[in-house]
Amino acid sequence: MTTVRLVGLLGLIALVTASCGAAAPGRGAASGSRSDAASPTHAASNPAEPSPCISTPVARFPASGSSGRNLVIAKLRGSDATVVRDITNITHASTIATLDVPFWQNSVFTTLQFVTAAEISYATPSDGSPNLLIRMPISGGPKTVVAATCAPSWILALSWDSAGQSATYLIDVGSGYPFDWRLQTNGTNRSLASPPAWCYCGNGSEEGAASVAFSPTGQFVSMIDGLGHTGSDLQIRRIDGSLVAESKGSMSGVTMGVWSRDAFYFRDSGDVRVWRDGAITTLRAGLAWLRPKPSPAGGQIVFYTRGSDGLAGVSVIDTKTGAVRRLSDQARIAPVFLSSRYIWYQGERLCTAGDQCVFNHTVLTGKTYIYDLTTGSESESVIADVADVWPHGS
Repeated sequence: MTTVRLVGLLGLIALVTASCGAAAPGRGAASGSRSDAASPTHAASNPAEPSPCISTPVARFPASGSSGRNLVIAKLRGSDATVVRDITNITHASTIATLDVPFWQNSVFTTLQFVTAAEISYATPSDGSPNLLIRMPISGGPKTVVAATCAPSWILALSWDSAGQSATYLIDVGSGYPFDWRLQTNGTNRSLASPPAWCYCGNGSEEGAASVAFSPTGQFVSMIDGLGHTGSDLQIRRIDGSLVAESKGSMSGVTMGVWSRDAFYFRDSGDVRVWRDGAITTLRAGLAWLRPKPSPAGGQIVFYTRGSDGLAGVSVIDTKTGAVRRLSDQARIAPVFLSSRYIWYQGERLCTAGDQCVFNHTVLTGKTYIYDLTTGSESESVIADVADVWPHGS
């Protein structure tokens, strides 16, 4: 396995800085058809174009083995430490590692996530230094530099395939320039596309989102740019870079997408739509979901919506029928599947005088909960915040 080891972080940053010029916008594939189902033969125009700051040689990783462990990267109540917790038996959960990684690396996005049941990855802070994409064992070392960008560029969205061999990520290359959407696999690192330019016009809004993801089978990669002042964009591509679907929306259009089994689900204005087998259809009209997360068993997606009073409510949707099940009748936000049976979320309430309010005049209560889909019961949780859960949705 050829890797670039993080022997001295400061030395590597100096090396990357010396090799980098000014950050430049990505030069990826043409945008292709604007129809919902684009031609499957539309390929990326420059599939092997290197980025000026990609580490060379590009790291290769072996396929990960199977694991029956159920893990979460989290913060626990009363502590700021980033921990990995084994929740395979949720009634006897235990902390198995404490990570020397901040829970949030960037002010808006986090890239801290599982690569396999034994490894995590994250991007170093976007503080003016070259932004490094790091991969490391849960045990803490050695660290491997997967990729690097030139300052002020930074990695803002990241996803690994289910085997832990390939990564896809978005680079913000500078204000007013397009993203650079990249795929690293089989010892190569190439640009897939340059989605539209964007800005922080909706900074602080829970509506906007930029994301990339592999399909559970690893055959496809998806990208949603829901942040742009030039409009939103969804692209689904094969691993070879060929475009199989694209959907463009307005500023309030395409956003909030997740894979579940063989299909990609996303929000387009006020509807939840699905791409499957080359076609885009509507799963449920009039559902403006927020922050959807798939079940590790597939077939269900958890999300929250806002009521007329501004408070959040958590629900689960069946991806086959479109049926929606509301979980708690209390205000709850930021749900995530801990397993196919248990869902974690946070409490929320309306602001009162003296509160520092966030979205829609609401604030977190400081309490978190776990909901049991089998019994329909809710209990308080010691998990204060969740960065990622293993296994990922399938």
